[in-house]
Amino acid sequence: MSNILFIIDTLNIGGAERSLLEITAKFKRYKPIFVHLFNGEDLKNEFIESGVEVLSLNETPSNNFKHLSELVLELIKDKKVSLIHSTLYRSDQVGRKLKAKLKVPLINSLVNNSYSKSRYKSLGLLGKAKLFAYQLYDRWHSSIPDLYISNSESIKCSNASALDLNLDKVIVVYRGRNKNSFLSVTEETILQLKKQLDLIDNVVFINVSRLLERKGQKDLLYAFKEFKRKEPRAKLLIVGDGILKETLERLIQQLHMEQSVVLLGHRGDIPALLKASNYFIFPSYFEGLPGALIEAMFAKVPIIASSISENLECIDNTMAITFKVGNVDDMTNAMLKATQTSNWREKTEKAYSTANEKFDIESISNRYELIYDSILK
Repeated sequence: MSNILFIIDTLNIGGAERSLLEITAKFKRYKPIFVHLFNGEDLKNEFIESGVEVLSLNETPSNNFKHLSELVLELIKDKKVSLIHSTLYRSDQVGRKLKAKLKVPLINSLVNNSYSKSRYKSLGLLGKAKLFAYQLYDRWHSSIPDLYISNSESIKCSNASALDLNLDKVIVVYRGRNKNSFLSVTEETILQLKKQLDLIDNVVFINVSRLLERKGQKDLLYAFKEFKRKEPRAKLLIVGDGILKETLERLIQQLHMEQSVVLLGHRGDIPALLKASNYFIFPSYFEGLPGALIEAMFAKVPIIASSISENLECIDNTMAITFKVGNVDDMTNAMLKATQTSNWREKTEKAYSTANEKFDIESISNRYELIYDSILK
């Protein structure tokens, strides 16, 4: 069984980290070995419990890629690595250094719309300059990987343009989710959760996402405030953690919504929370491929989402209600429209069928192994 060396910045909770956990835990012909470069290992025990080997550098984040690659080499000196697969900017650069030293094929993952116009637009002058410097460095070394795996067509096109990639070197493999996690949630579990969170007789909206500016939670709070004027029984659950937490807490207080908005932090019972909610709302400005949205599809919960291309690669208007990204009034109207829509069963069944066809974790894991077969041959 050949060893695949996965390099990633941290094992903190995020879409890329969670997806790689679920994908690699299903491998049948390859042994995954994960090295995380920097401090942050919230998911480390879950990797280990899934049978995935984890090696930790726990360095302070830096751009000294040569030094980091030397540390990784020392860490894996007793491992016979057949292929390197890296994810996220710094790990990609380290992987590119390691390719020459180990003389094995290298795959980089494309998981974010890193150099999009919307990202540049959201930054100040200094931020724009720094991002452009990263883009130039990334582009300068972009010919080194043997292959890129993008998690969506949108991300493929955006990054291929930003990094001047040959499209023949980029293939799309969607992120997946384990549908059994959603099928196994019992009615009793849902009822207990509703009682615990005081959701009985409420109209419950749920957002599952890291708490970041680009995830649109501030817009969501303003839209929810307006929505509650017409539906006083409404309650909003925000599930996730991140650097925007204190900002959101202050805004909730300013809007006097302490009784109707709950920041739940990181939770391990996402399938049950989704099924205990009436609507999933996702106001993100840009994504890679939205794992939380795919979870909502598997959970058969009605979906309200921003009309960014990454979301529309998963859902359309036969499965969900969409609104203009960053437009609070349009989001409020979408929430009102959702409560007035009568054919949600038809929409959620279509969403589930699409998720089952495109995002089932078993088939995606198998696709990864077939890609490794092809490269190593």
